Amino acid sequence: MNELENACLVSLIRWVGTIPDDLEEYSFSQHHQKEMEKLFSKMRNDKYHRFTKKTAKIIAIAAILISLAIASTVTAMITSSKYKITDYSDHSIYRMLSSNDAVSTNELNVDYMPEKYTLKNEYKGDNIISRTYSDSTGKITINIEKNISNAVIDFDTSTHTYKKVTDKSTTYIVAFSSTDDSSTIIIWNKNGFCYCIESVNTPYDELMEIAKSTF
Repeated sequence: MNELENACLVSLIRWVGTIPDDLEEYSFSQHHQKEMEKLFSKMRNDKYHRFTKKTAKIIAIAAILISLAIASTVTAMITSSKYKITDYSDHSIYRMLSSNDAVSTNELNVDYMPEKYTLKNEYKGDNIISRTYSDSTGKITINIEKNISNAVIDFDTSTHTYKKVTDKSTTYIVAFSSTDDSSTIIIWNKNGFCYCIESVNTPYDELMEIAKSTF
């Protein structure tokens, strides 16, 4: 399931949740039934089965406009939520401020991963999914976590300095190592989930591409 499908699923579940269970049975008026009978009669006589090129063009344009409107609405849903970073003497804590709007943590999708890395380990819990990728030497690993929104993600600031990087609607917290181990940590949230990627000796640009493809 990609980001668009996940956003559509979230929207659908929210909409279904607003429908009351005790809906009254609805009956159409006699006027409505008579008008529908007239329409069906004309269709049986092949009066409404053929469209002119102009009518077909208008219908096609209308369908495209509706699709664009729906896509814009769904795309707007795929955004980061507000977050708070609390700094302490030797570490910092990242926490989302919004409630959890996510459906479940059953899936972790990573659309981009360089071929030199292979999946070595995966853990699935009630509130977290984590994966570890490694290169052929086993010396370079990439750890990816997906947490529910009320999870707390802490990172070491005694050996790292961090900054904010915004790409489109997502704000990433990127912590760079201030020592010689060349470790990088990237934390962000999207669609009700918190994510964290951590690696050593992996180029920053490569890690960011992985982060952008993770959902």
